[in-house]
Amino acid sequence: LRDRSAHCGADGSRTDDASQTGASGIYWIGRFRTAQCQSTAAVNAEVESISRQFAASTEYFNRNRDNRNYVADLYYAFLRRGGELTGFSFWVSQLNTGVQTRDQVRRSFLQSPEFQGRVQQIINQGCLN
Repeated sequence: LRDRSAHCGADGSRTDDASQTGASGIYWIGRFRTAQCQSTAAVNAEVESISRQFAASTEYFNRNRDNRNYVADLYYAFLRRGGELTGFSFWVSQLNTGVQTRDQVRRSFLQSPEFQGRVQQIINQGCLN
């Protein structure tokens, strides 16, 4: 999960300033690229693992993201765009009312048709290792 200043999207693609990706970013991109050479299921499993680890990390926790910022982070990480008002408000409401947990919302983004379309585009590019 990354916000606008991120360097690697949830689909393994580079974002804003890839020159600052660093060793950590290279590690995560490497994990993603390995999955890309295997299958759609492998990519989804890797994205699930990476996004779960990042969301649970001390680094992310220390950012003190409220539900609005968390949802914004999901939009940028998974969909590489800001949220449209209706969708953004829906997900924030789900969190604010306790209907869904942050982990459930994160998995919904992972499973969304829009993100799965991005995954398919990546798979169609073939193995980049």
